[in-house]
Amino acid sequence: MDFYNNLPLISCSMLSALWLTIFYKRNFKFTLHLRGQVTSFFGLNFAWGLVYLYGANIRKLTLVVAIGTLFYVLRKSQQLSLAEKGKCAALGVSFVLVYSLQAKHLACIVVFCALSQLLRWPVCLKNTLRELRIIFGPVYTVFIVGSSVQSDPTSTLLILAMILALVASILLRPDNDEVLKVLNNFGVPIPSPQCKKRAHGFFMFTSFVLCVIHVVYLFQAGAVDSRVLCTVVIIAVINSCMYIFVADLPRRLLRIN
Repeated sequence: MDFYNNLPLISCSMLSALWLTIFYKRNFKFTLHLRGQVTSFFGLNFAWGLVYLYGANIRKLTLVVAIGTLFYVLRKSQQLSLAEKGKCAALGVSFVLVYSLQAKHLACIVVFCALSQLLRWPVCLKNTLRELRIIFGPVYTVFIVGSSVQSDPTSTLLILAMILALVASILLRPDNDEVLKVLNNFGVPIPSPQCKKRAHGFFMFTSFVLCVIHVVYLFQAGAVDSRVLCTVVIIAVINSCMYIFVADLPRRLLRIN
């Protein structure tokens, strides 16, 4: 492993993971959690801008900024709970993988991440996977965005999956209305908690289905082997059954019909 070339990647990944972990706090507030981050945000971005412009010529500059970023992340992570530290670490690893892996691999990882989100029955399994759902919700979004951005040629399915995942994980968070409250100042209505919960689940499930279809297309194109496809299909069937028979929205639709 080339330490010099990978240190900037690791430090930037952990910095992004830290900021996402703060954003995905249950009690996240822009005024409370970002007020103290503004100076650091602009300072670190300015430093990395210098690295982008001059880092190739000034090797020490890259090392100083990367190490300084890691120290900042370590200092700020001390304020996180144990579960939040786990989420931060998982997000950091996901950013490194997004940079390192091809789009087809990321699309397959998306399917595996979704497995933790929709397995909610029986109740004991739902409770056991609660912490994993909290961690892998944002991780799922990171991988679907990475897969969509890196896809070449561009995949319409992945773009739609990315948009749905971003809307669900940013605007329709079941645990936090902070972004919607900001948009409400511009006339965007805030849906009821129940409506938001159903929309969040439906958008994430649809995003998952689109990603599975994309993997099927990859198999037909010879980009993934049959073992990967079989695994993806099994996970898709399990998740689909869990969503249709356990999630609130499809159960209500089934009762109506």
